[in-house]
Amino acid sequence: MKDPAELTLAEVAGALRRRTFSSAELTRWMLERIGRWQPIINAFVRIEEDEALAAAKRADRTLARGKAKGALYGVPLAHKDMYYVKGKLSECGSKVRKGWIAPATSTVLMRLAVAGSFRIGALHMSEFAYSPTGHNSYLGPARNAWDPKCITGGSSSGSATAVAGRLVPAALGSDTGGSIRLPAHFCGVTGFKPTYGRVSRANTLPLSFTLDTVGPLAVSAEDAGLIMGIIAGPDPLDPTTLGAPAWNAKRARASPKGLRIGVPARFYVDDLESDIASALDRTIVVLRKLGAKISKVELPDQTVVSAAALIVLAVEATSAHAPWLRTRAADYVRRCVIGCRTDLRIARWSTSRRCVGADRHLLRILTPSGTWMWSLPRHRARSRRRS
Repeated sequence: MKDPAELTLAEVAGALRRRTFSSAELTRWMLERIGRWQPIINAFVRIEEDEALAAAKRADRTLARGKAKGALYGVPLAHKDMYYVKGKLSECGSKVRKGWIAPATSTVLMRLAVAGSFRIGALHMSEFAYSPTGHNSYLGPARNAWDPKCITGGSSSGSATAVAGRLVPAALGSDTGGSIRLPAHFCGVTGFKPTYGRVSRANTLPLSFTLDTVGPLAVSAEDAGLIMGIIAGPDPLDPTTLGAPAWNAKRARASPKGLRIGVPARFYVDDLESDIASALDRTIVVLRKLGAKISKVELPDQTVVSAAALIVLAVEATSAHAPWLRTRAADYVRRCVIGCRTDLRIARWSTSRRCVGADRHLLRILTPSGTWMWSLPRHRARSRRRS
């Protein structure tokens, strides 16, 4: 039998159905591996050993009776510590949330539970999912499983390094401005940021309602698609998902022959380091050989889009954090591990707080590139700054 660390999520699920090993055996093996690697990479914030073993034994009884129907029956997973489970801690990487007990369970975790998976623990994250590097001086840094001297990327730091270290075969992350894509890149795993509205965010930590997305980090694209097939789809608790199409697993596994792929002509491909540019070029060559049609795409001015996204993120995050910023500002992380004197996030939150307090009525304006965006009325913001 292969070492379970060498198996993909799909292979683990298949081995459990065939009874190659039991869920309890797999869980004990994973707990042993987590115990060896946790002091090195700091991927977990909590390990739920007793509950996971009890869940594994229940799964084994169901599997033995041939009653298991879910695609991930008996598979232990772990997720970023921002997905709520009713009655359990969810501290979201911050002292501000220390000891906080979730009042409800997130839709995505309920869907994974219906598919037969259970939780083995909760994973490290940047404070309140707001950092591209994964640094967190409150929790201590998560470390890259490939090289503990290197960063994981953020904010889904624990999810990426736990998958890279094969402590779990897959994990949920979240992406508001790169928080799945960045750590997936740094840790050498597959990350998938879904289209906005494809996956419910109900009962998960909000950062920016207009930009937040939920998605998987996994060993392979097939595994990411397997997770997406379980968690995607409409949820009445998240209105942005209403009307979302069901995940088409057959199409996701189809050959790329005839698929049209757009490659941006600029911005995303400007100033690439040589090894990254080379990897992109090789990928395009492979896709062409497989029959995909590659086209250069001219996009609207992405500097404007990026600037607008930063404004939206900062203002919406500040709005969500306003009560704590008024009463517990000192409990937020204020110093970066890499030596910044003041954490940039606090500066952004402070600036945004003035804007939100200036006027909550938003004005729609048209940017020079023709992109519609929302902005605060300028005269109100100026008047508050003078005071």
